[in-house]
Amino acid sequence: MNVNHVNSRSHAYALFANLLLYGISESTLPIINQLSDLAAALPQPFDLTQAAVAHEHLLGMNIFANESFFLDQTGLVGGEVADGVLESYRRVGYTPPSAANSADHMGAELGLLSFLAGAQADALTDGQAVMAQRMQQEQRLFLQQHLLRWLAPCVIALQRAGDGFYAEVANLLLALVADHWRQISAAPIGSDDEIALTARADSTFSLPITPDLLENDKTSLRDIAEFLVTPPYAGIYVSRDAITELGRQQQLPRGFGERKLLLNNLLQAAAQYDLAVTVFHELGNVVDGWCDAYAAIIAEYPLLKPFVSPWQQRATQTRQLLTQISQLIPLID
Repeated sequence: MNVNHVNSRSHAYALFANLLLYGISESTLPIINQLSDLAAALPQPFDLTQAAVAHEHLLGMNIFANESFFLDQTGLVGGEVADGVLESYRRVGYTPPSAANSADHMGAELGLLSFLAGAQADALTDGQAVMAQRMQQEQRLFLQQHLLRWLAPCVIALQRAGDGFYAEVANLLLALVADHWRQISAAPIGSDDEIALTARADSTFSLPITPDLLENDKTSLRDIAEFLVTPPYAGIYVSRDAITELGRQQQLPRGFGERKLLLNNLLQAAAQYDLAVTVFHELGNVVDGWCDAYAAIIAEYPLLKPFVSPWQQRATQTRQLLTQISQLIPLID
């Protein structure tokens, strides 16, 4: 492995970690301006204060970029998922940035990969082949057990959020991680190392079993709303802005509060004004867009298919569910 290439990967992860955690700053702006794709995506005229506002709206209020949020069926940040991420950090002596609202924030996870790649580069420079291999295996294990399992839906959420700059960040980050996985997954795994054995034993990925809404005659619009805003159940991320836009299109009230409450209010209002079928049809169109996005990732990065297919299949199931719900609207209150 070329030391310069590993160093460059470390710096790239550090940049994306900073952008997701802090937004564009005086320290990262010069780097962005040297990268043509990112520079072209900067809003014009550019203003650091407005950029900070945009970052807070996107990643502070609209998209919660935490592994636990995407993988835990409670829909909450923290818990066992975050504990597993923390254990990975402890094993290698990595301390996540204090700015992360939880250790499993994507910015913190990218920071770990930057840390490990930097340590690998240092070991290669010093001729410490065993240490370099260990740092490489740690990267492989973390990608396999953590980041790759929720990268696709988080990236798609960023791509669909309507912010051109962070959509480009998402595109470039996906390409970086896919290339990293292509190289690191092709590297031989030692036979005796505990990390290697763990990687072999935990090589599959599946999402939690979903509740069968249609089998329960007590299913309500509130239950459906809760299902749709829980990523590992629905296979998609329904953002606050997406709910707001859907309500605006149909001229329906959403009220205020968390996403589950907003969507429940919207569905209740749609039922009251005989627009439930229309709203569920529009939600189906949203899910169709996600299915297409998953298919596009698999087509462009085939090696990521084992990590993306479960999400694609879950979104397809949700699309079928929405069609069935539309047909049962008169029976749901």
